[in-house]
Amino acid sequence: MAADLADPAGIDTLVAAIGDRPVDLLVNNGGFATYGPHADLDPRAEAGIIAVNCAALVALTRVVLPGMLERRRGLVLNTASTLAFQPAPGQATWPWPGGSSRSTTAESAAPPAPPRIRSSR
Repeated sequence: MAADLADPAGIDTLVAAIGDRPVDLLVNNGGFATYGPHADLDPRAEAGIIAVNCAALVALTRVVLPGMLERRRGLVLNTASTLAFQPAPGQATWPWPGGSSRSTTAESAAPPAPPRIRSSR
């Protein structure tokens, strides 16, 4: 299924398509970036970065995690740029969603998650 994750309706479409289907593997690997002085960047593009790199990751993880917990197995793999660990010139918005990804990942795997629920860190 194709969906524009920069658009909240695209996220909703994908979440609805997943529905109650059992998902044992979720790879959140979507992302894009802009480059340049923050004051010069298109605010819609910046909002799209946040939607793809944060909102979609959280929504998709949230829709599959309850089933994984119930089945006591599953893997959520969240990728993030190394810029999640450091700022970079010309990358005003791109780095911080990676930090958000790291937090969502850690929380998804935190107790009381069963030992077979794994999440990238």
